[in-house]
Amino acid sequence: MEATLKTHFKEGLYFWGIELTKARESLGLSQTEFAEKCGWTQQNQQQLELPGIEHKLDFDKREALAKIGIRISS
Repeated sequence: MEATLKTHFKEGLYFWGIELTKARESLGLSQTEFAEKCGWTQQNQQQLELPGIEHKLDFDKREALAKIGIRISS
């Protein structure tokens, strides 16, 4: 299964929390399940999904998301 995370460029690659929520939900995973697959905590996942917040998509996050089938799109 695969999902897409929409990103935008602003001195680096960024994403909005709601876009990560959409990608996670399209995979049918809870925050806890998604976080475990990515290698971070559910609390971190919850913060990453806060609406109206931009998050920088660093290499480690990008690599973790790719491993579970999240395609990065801009």
